[in-house]
Amino acid sequence: MERIFFAIPLSDEIKDVLDDVNREMQEYPGKLKWVDPSSTHLTLKFVGEVEKSKSAFYSDAIRELDLPDPFTIQLNKTGVFPHPRKPRVLWVGIEQSDDLTSLANIIDDRLAREDVEPETRDFHPHLTVARVKGRGLPGETLDTFLNLDIPDISMEVDSVLCYKSDLRPGGAVYTALETISL
Repeated sequence: MERIFFAIPLSDEIKDVLDDVNREMQEYPGKLKWVDPSSTHLTLKFVGEVEKSKSAFYSDAIRELDLPDPFTIQLNKTGVFPHPRKPRVLWVGIEQSDDLTSLANIIDDRLAREDVEPETRDFHPHLTVARVKGRGLPGETLDTFLNLDIPDISMEVDSVLCYKSDLRPGGAVYTALETISL
């Protein structure tokens, strides 16, 4: 079995911004598990545990679709899930665009025809930077994070990758299995 998902790989420039956020927030109190920026990606569809043979099958199904032409995404702001009163995930957002939303929906719709559970929530493009551990986050830390100045960095999206996720004690390790060009 493999735990797989489809995502957009990030440019080094965007990973550098996430690294800057990580470094800037280190001095603030709170139990946070920071995500390594080098492994961060923009998830389009989490599939879950599948037979090894299925990951190539799903990638082929996506590859056969009429995918959008390459397009640009842009960082925009910080935020938290599920709510600022009880933050569990800290993220840097990606500007919502028709192309990006369409890509996520096309992949979700196609995989739903292959018995992959369709997404029930609206697509909210974001890059997870940290997970809150324990009872919460001090107000000062939360306010600082939510008010960080995120540069207007953009990148061209020209592919989607099928990743395998191996859960390990030190955190997930991601391996690209297939590249699907737009």
